[in-house]
Amino acid sequence: MKLVKKQEGDADLAENRELRAIAGLKRLISDGSLQPGSRIPENAIAQTLGLSRTPMRSALKSLEAENWVVRNTGGGYFVREFTLRDVIDMIRLRGAMERLVLLLAAERGARVSDLAELERLAQAIDATCHPDIDSADKLDLLKELDGDFRKLILQLADSSLVTNILMRTMSLPFIGLSGLDYESLSKEMRQNLKASNGYYREMIAAIREGKGMVGAQAVTEQMHVFIATMRAVVDSQGSRSR
Repeated sequence: MKLVKKQEGDADLAENRELRAIAGLKRLISDGSLQPGSRIPENAIAQTLGLSRTPMRSALKSLEAENWVVRNTGGGYFVREFTLRDVIDMIRLRGAMERLVLLLAAERGARVSDLAELERLAQAIDATCHPDIDSADKLDLLKELDGDFRKLILQLADSSLVTNILMRTMSLPFIGLSGLDYESLSKEMRQNLKASNGYYREMIAAIREGKGMVGAQAVTEQMHVFIATMRAVVDSQGSRSR
């Protein structure tokens, strides 16, 4: 019995190390430390994260499956290159899936406690954005709250099939808030994101009142804000490089 417990503990430890490696690699890719098309220095990153090569290799295989990296036929991994069109298509894909999630959640209804939690998250999002999303920490908190909000609506949709498909979609890079880096956002871009907070309230009202199409439209409008912000980021980066 002790041997089994030890093996289980070792498996949990290995999984935690892999998750740390995945999170570290995603952060380095998202903040531009690892540029699109660049080779990933596995050993150097493993040392920086305080990990061995084993969890790093497992993490890279996972990220390959999620389309963050590509494996070179000659060995090693490279950061996958995405065009603006690719990014917009991914955001639209997520939007289409989340429209369905909202429709299902509104159709199946929600408990008072679930609606209260959605309201709490919406209030926390408003507070985080007041008076501005003026720090990287605030943006990180906003990403976390937004993720919790969407995951709760996904639970209310109560569909394992839709959940599995959407979770795979959400693992793609550069989708929604998760694809934004604080340093790349101008004050105008941050204000546009803040202005889109009203759509969270519209989604809650749609679920409460059973008006799925209204909520689905709110999802669409918010995705348009994300697309416009991503376009602005890319345009800004292009201007700075010229």
